[in-house]
Amino acid sequence: MIKTVLALQAVAFGILGVLAADLYAHKRVEMVGGTNIWGYRGPVAKQRSDAEYRILLVGGTRAYGYGAAADGTIAYALGWQLTGELLRPVNVINAAAMGATAPDFAAIVARYLALAPDLVCLYDDLGRASLRRRESRVARIARGYTPILPLVLEEKGMAWRYGSVARGYAGEPPTAGWPRRMAGAWLQWVGSSLSFLDSEMAPSSPDDYAPSILAAADAALSVVPHVLVVVDPPIDNRTRNNLTELQAALASRAGSRISLLVVSDVGGPDTLLDGYSYNAVGRSRVEMAMRVELLKRLWYPPAPRQ
Repeated sequence: MIKTVLALQAVAFGILGVLAADLYAHKRVEMVGGTNIWGYRGPVAKQRSDAEYRILLVGGTRAYGYGAAADGTIAYALGWQLTGELLRPVNVINAAAMGATAPDFAAIVARYLALAPDLVCLYDDLGRASLRRRESRVARIARGYTPILPLVLEEKGMAWRYGSVARGYAGEPPTAGWPRRMAGAWLQWVGSSLSFLDSEMAPSSPDDYAPSILAAADAALSVVPHVLVVVDPPIDNRTRNNLTELQAALASRAGSRISLLVVSDVGGPDTLLDGYSYNAVGRSRVEMAMRVELLKRLWYPPAPRQ
C-alpha cells in the first residue's frame, strides 16, 4: 500500500514538474517565437474597450510568423499600422498555428470566437503544406491550454546540433562538435518523448481545400459580419486548382459576406527565409496587401458593441 502511494506521489510530482517547466518555457519564448498559454501569439488579450476593433487572424506557419518574434509578425504590423491610420485601437490576434492547414481552420475559429472579434481573416498558402495539425490532446481537457515544452526542447536540440533550427528542419548535416551534437540529440529525444503532450499530425487531402475554407468562414460568420480570405499566389498545379475551386465556390454564393484577396508579389527568393517561411520583406508585402483590403471595410467601422 505504501509503495503504491509513493508511486502515485512520484507520478503526481512528475506531472507538476513537467507543467512547471512548460509554464516556464511559455514565459521564455511566447514573445520570441512561441505562443501564450492560450495558444495564440503575443500577449493575452485583455478585456476589450468600447473603441477597440478586434481582428482574428487564422492560418498556418506563414501567418504564424515562423522565424520572427511576436512583434515582427504580420498580425503585429497590421494592428500597429491600422491603429495609426484609423486613430482607434486595432488588435489583430494571431491565432495561426505552426503546421495548420485549411481543414484545421474551422476548429481554430471556433476556439477563439470567445475573444469577440469584429472580423476574421483566414490566411493560407493555397494548400501547399502536405500535413495538418490537430488540436493538442492536453488542449482538449485543459480549456485551451497549449503545451509548448516539446517544441522548445526539440528546436533547442536542433540549434545545438545543426547551428540553427532552419538547418535542422532542412535536414542539413550537423555542424557542432560531438559533445554539443550529443547534447542536442538528447534534447531532441526528450522533446519527442514528451510529444504525447503536443498536437497530432495527420495527412490532409487535396480535395478538401475549398470546402474547408468555406467551413471556417461559415463558423466565423456566425459571429462576425465579414470574413476576409487571403491566399498566397499559386505555384503549381495543386495550388492553382485549389485557387480555381475556391474562386468558383465563392462565386456560387450570391451576396456572400466573404471576400478573397490573392497576394501577388510574394514567393520569390527575396521574400523567403528558409525556402518556405517569409522573411521580413515577404511579411511586409503580405501585411501591406491585407491592410489595403481591410481599410476598405474598417474606414467606416461599425458602432461599438453594447
